Amino acid sequence: MGKGGETVYRKLKLLSGYTEELTQVLAGLSRTRYEREAMPRHAAERLAELIIEAAIDINGELVLAAQQPPPDDYYSSFLALVQLGVCDRRSLSALPRWRAFAIAWPMNMRRWTMTSRMTLSQNSQHCSSNMPKP
Repeated sequence: MGKGGETVYRKLKLLSGYTEELTQVLAGLSRTRYEREAMPRHAAERLAELIIEAAIDINGELVLAAQQPPPDDYYSSFLALVQLGVCDRRSLSALPRWRAFAIAWPMNMRRWTMTSRMTLSQNSQHCSSNMPKP
C-alpha cells in the first residue's frame, strides 16, 4: 500500500473513533445541559471539527491518488469524489447537515447523531468498495 492509501485507512480509523466519541459525549446530554456546561459543548464541537477535517483529508488523498489537482475547499473535495465516481451525488446532500452542526446546535441531537453515523457508515462502505485495493 502506498503512502496515500495508508493515510486514507488511518484517517478512516480516526473518523470512526471520533464518531464513537461524539456519540458518547452526546449520550444523555440535554440541550439545556449542552448550553449551560462548556465542557460537553466544547467536546462535541471539537469532535465535529475533527470528523470534518478527517473527511476532507481523506477526500484530498483520494483526489490526489486519481492524479487530479487538489481541491480548493471542503465542498470541492466532496464534489471531486462524486466526479471520480467514488461517492454518489446523494452523499453531497449530507454536507449542509454537517455544516449546520459545526455552526449551531441541532434541534434533535440524538436523531442527528444516528443519521450521521448511518451516513458515515454507508459512505465509508461505498467509498471503500470503490477505492483501489492496496
